[in-house]
Amino acid sequence: MYVLNDLYLNAHFRNKNIGAALINKAKALCKEKGYKGLIIQTEKTNPAQHLYQREGFVLDEDLSFFGGLIEIWLLYLINNF
Repeated sequence: MYVLNDLYLNAHFRNKNIGAALINKAKALCKEKGYKGLIIQTEKTNPAQHLYQREGFVLDEDLSFFGGLIEIWLLYLINNF
């Protein structure tokens, strides 16, 4: 399992498919290394939640940290590419 802990884009670079490209690069790396999944840890208020959903991530409602401020988005890569 690979954890993508900090993915930040300056506001000037948002909504230009750069975030999706970076996530797809992380997916490719996971596949190349034979990892079973990719996790993104994000704050609940992160404006990129829709990006994670669009890229196939699913919010794990059972996992949260720091009093519920941090959410976990999971993407299991087994046969999902």
